[in-house]
Amino acid sequence: MLGKVARAERRLEGVTEGNPCKVFVGFDGFIDYIVRPVLERNTYGEYEFFPTIDEFGRYLQGKAKKGCSIELVRELKKPGGNAFLFASALAGLEEDITCIGAFGYPEIEDVFQASNQNMRTVSVADPGQCSALEFTDGKVMLGDNSGINEMDYQLLKDRVGEKSLIRFVEEADVLAFMNWSELRGCSDIWRGFLSDIFPKTAAGKKKCMFLDLSDCSCRDRRDVQDMMKMIREFSRYFAITLSLNANEFQAIEENLDELEILGERNLNSDDGERAARRIYRYCGLKYLFIHLRDRAYGLDEQGRFCVMTRFIKEPKCSTGGGDNFNAGLLYGMIHDLDIESSMIIGNAASGYYITHGYSAARNQLLKYLKDWRYELAEEEEKESALLLGGIPDRGKEKVEKWKE
Repeated sequence: MLGKVARAERRLEGVTEGNPCKVFVGFDGFIDYIVRPVLERNTYGEYEFFPTIDEFGRYLQGKAKKGCSIELVRELKKPGGNAFLFASALAGLEEDITCIGAFGYPEIEDVFQASNQNMRTVSVADPGQCSALEFTDGKVMLGDNSGINEMDYQLLKDRVGEKSLIRFVEEADVLAFMNWSELRGCSDIWRGFLSDIFPKTAAGKKKCMFLDLSDCSCRDRRDVQDMMKMIREFSRYFAITLSLNANEFQAIEENLDELEILGERNLNSDDGERAARRIYRYCGLKYLFIHLRDRAYGLDEQGRFCVMTRFIKEPKCSTGGGDNFNAGLLYGMIHDLDIESSMIIGNAASGYYITHGYSAARNQLLKYLKDWRYELAEEEEKESALLLGGIPDRGKEKVEKWKE
């Protein structure tokens, strides 16, 4: 892993600045309230929070048929939604962003007033509201989607205009459609682009499309299957990159057996790589990425790639970590970095955000990679000493080979 991080650092240093990629992003929008549930509070106003989702869940189970009251401490109010967080992170890396979503209508809410000159924000509806319960091992998102439920393709056409939508697509180097799961009208938006927009902008080079579905485990199976079929339709016009977390991967994979899978309908879904390959082939993807808490996997026609994640001892804010992973990942890809280096930059972007609570600029990503490299070198030297009886210099090459 040390060699991979060092390579990613070198290649990020070699990225030429001043030639931004144009990215068109849509279509959600939330106001996030970062809160922590209180386990105990003393008379001096000192709090002890529930540390993990597991402990919080067991506490709630113990209150079945009894009821309970849980105090919530709000730590932060911030802009949210996959589209806005992803777009903001890319804008901070000096890309040229147009982001359409639900940020307040007719006036954009103050919390979404983008200070980054690289990002143009177009709002067509009011945002949803999300209370994100933060724990050391993850988060629980409690969403009120009433604001964004009015979002559909007709609303986009009425408030943005079909000609503007066509122009945004034509001018973009990359399209990023985010958060299919939480937008009730997202399938309608996708169908509208397939029928009205993409056929009119299909000429020229085959653009890239980046998709992040958000957690679709609560969506109807028929909706999930229709969504997967539309991704196959997207592949007629674009080179598709699909990024999934563990929940999304499982929800997608569970639906494959009810679809026609190019002669592979009965493959063993317990084999993770084989299941991922089924998704890859059915959806007509160029790249598939699956990001977990401790590692990330990538898949293309040549094979499978895996990189480990740097452990964050004291996370400040995990809500938005996946969006920053996606932004860092895409940043590497659009600057022609190899897959593993792009994944490591995605991990670095996510780790920086989780540690600091805001997205990294390019120089901050480089510093993060440098620190990670030093940390891995120290770990390797300790492992070498243990494996070779306290002679670290002779062991470095053998340990790296053993770890790979």
